[in-house]
Amino acid sequence: MLLSPLLWASLLAVAPPADAASVPDAQPDADAAADVLTVTGTARTADGQPAAGVRVTVVGWAQNDGPPPSVSGMTDADGRYVLRGLPHPHRQLVWLVAEGPDGAVGNAHVILLPESERRFDSKLVMAPSGRRALRFTDADGAPVAGVVPRSVTGGEGMERFILLKEWAAAAGSDWPASDADGRLTTPNLPVGEELRATFDPPDQHRQISDAFVVPAADVAADPHPVVVRRAGLFEVRVVPGEGAAPLPRDGYRVEVRGHGRVTVDPPIDERRSLNLKPDGSGVLVLKVPASGPEVETPVQYWRPGATNEALEPEDFGVEVTVTHPDLIFAPSSVTAVLDPGEREAKQVKALRRGTVTGRLVDPATGEPRGGQSDHFTVEAYIPATDGRRYVGAAGPGWMRVRAERSRATAEEDGHFAVDVPVGRVRLVAEGRGRSPLIPTLLERDVPPGGLDLGDVPLASAPELTGTVTTPDGEPVPGAVVWTTGSSLLTAPATVADAEGRFALQTQPLRFLREQAVPPGESVAVEIVAFDPTRPFEGTAKVRIVPGATPEPTTLRLEPQPILPPPDATGHWSQHAFSGRFFQDDPVPELPAAEVFAPDGSPADGPVTLEALRGQWVLLNFTATGSYRWDAAEAEVRAVGRAFADRLTVVNVHHASDSADRIAEVLAKQPAVGLTLRDADGAVQRAYGVQRMPTRILIDPEGRFQQVFASQQEVPGNLPRVVRQFVLAP
Repeated sequence: MLLSPLLWASLLAVAPPADAASVPDAQPDADAAADVLTVTGTARTADGQPAAGVRVTVVGWAQNDGPPPSVSGMTDADGRYVLRGLPHPHRQLVWLVAEGPDGAVGNAHVILLPESERRFDSKLVMAPSGRRALRFTDADGAPVAGVVPRSVTGGEGMERFILLKEWAAAAGSDWPASDADGRLTTPNLPVGEELRATFDPPDQHRQISDAFVVPAADVAADPHPVVVRRAGLFEVRVVPGEGAAPLPRDGYRVEVRGHGRVTVDPPIDERRSLNLKPDGSGVLVLKVPASGPEVETPVQYWRPGATNEALEPEDFGVEVTVTHPDLIFAPSSVTAVLDPGEREAKQVKALRRGTVTGRLVDPATGEPRGGQSDHFTVEAYIPATDGRRYVGAAGPGWMRVRAERSRATAEEDGHFAVDVPVGRVRLVAEGRGRSPLIPTLLERDVPPGGLDLGDVPLASAPELTGTVTTPDGEPVPGAVVWTTGSSLLTAPATVADAEGRFALQTQPLRFLREQAVPPGESVAVEIVAFDPTRPFEGTAKVRIVPGATPEPTTLRLEPQPILPPPDATGHWSQHAFSGRFFQDDPVPELPAAEVFAPDGSPADGPVTLEALRGQWVLLNFTATGSYRWDAAEAEVRAVGRAFADRLTVVNVHHASDSADRIAEVLAKQPAVGLTLRDADGAVQRAYGVQRMPTRILIDPEGRFQQVFASQQEVPGNLPRVVRQFVLAP
């Protein structure tokens, strides 16, 4: 079962566990022992009334090509449902589908985080439904029988699943293939919403219909027409490079995936043999989905309302990758852009394979770096030969090698081995753990027998030091300092000491479009600082050579007005925060939670907002396993220290952080402010928080003022905006 990238983006959130007290006949020990889930919730009509008599089904993930497990139940007079006994899939989500006695339908997903929980709350909103007849024909208008429906999607970007064939079967709805006249009728779907259907035609690849709307009538008189596109034929011509002849006949692996805004569902992954030619070359002939500019549906699926004239050539096509155990191909992949029934050919060169080995070591100690904790990888790149513009870790004009061992994870002892073509290559080594090391780039000529690099020192992310001063050169104690970031480095905010001195530990910006730094070259970093009590601010730009210690920087502040605070009704992600219901009213009181002292030892409670009235409060919803947690917490500590005389930080740890884990991290780095453990998710539910970290700013009168959603934050935004509120007249 495949999910679109937009859907996955909306699901990477941390849901609060269900309140066990609200689950009838709760059996926590039995559920945990049996490794099954209990899903509870309420179904409501579109106008908010309880929906009684609704059949609700929770659907899990299929195992071993069998049907997905499911559990069904009926809502009571208050719209409540309790679905118990679904095997835990040990994945991030399961789905709910529902149908009422009046034909109304509903669907939702349930996030299964933290994984240790076995009970999760949910909600369903029912919508009026109807059915839609579809008629499938080929380009000449002849009916196409045997078309198998797969799913129906909706939403602004068609990223939300409305129904899958497997869900319909689990809920007891039949969804047959098209008949001899090419017709099929959908199960009940929401009325009035623009939808698209995904389907599998006979002997073709999965396709997507154009948009249709389900009418209020049971079934529209005229079926919605759907044209089945013919696949195109694509030839990959393989020519032998130096040392690669003769080409082997067997052992080729061919992968076909979507390119740009075209999706291939499911992706193609086949073992193929080469059709050898008298001149020593060979040909692979593939049937690939039509994906050229004449095919509007996949493009509109990703960009609704867009016209072909508004799109670029790279928005179309499918990507074809060929690999072989003994060869490497340049280019590693080619793009096929075919209109229905069209034929196209492209050429790749087979290169002789070599192996590069080495050992990654710490630049300061010489100790090996690798294993699961650091997750250091080494990846190979070669000069681009297909004229495409590549931008990646190895620099412009270098494309990633696609081979079975062209990317390797360093072992515990730091050793690695990657397969590369003989000739000029670039290797990029980087760590995706929490180690502050910069991606390292090496460029080498690989001989036919391979190459051993020996020890490869990784480049350290440097510490930036300096002093913050007034225009007259006087130190500014307590100044807030951070970096705006660059293509590679950033540093979380910190607070200058009594002499105005600061130290910023930089970190690589991973998971972005980073680029490794060749030895001896530098990167630019901008440092920003402000006085937390007066309207003074300043910047300084420095250049850093990885592995070298930069000179201390003097950052001089100049008078600069403090902007008014942003409007509290501004936009933020609904996937991170759903607490708008208390925007104009006092925020909810903090539910009871386990309390910790700054050093991690137990402390007396409870912590209440009532006791904190008269001060600003920053609620910091956090989890130690969240992305870039160290940097996020450093920024919160800086805010707490900078405004300690008028603001209190309340750190609320997610239930996935055990008491021992919280005590461990606070023993290493004491917290600023108060720390709570939200063991049952009550605090998270009270404030509508759905993603970690999320920060909520509350004014001295106990009213909501601003939310800082994690995926929308940039370095320095939190201290800057808090300053605007706290110092506002």
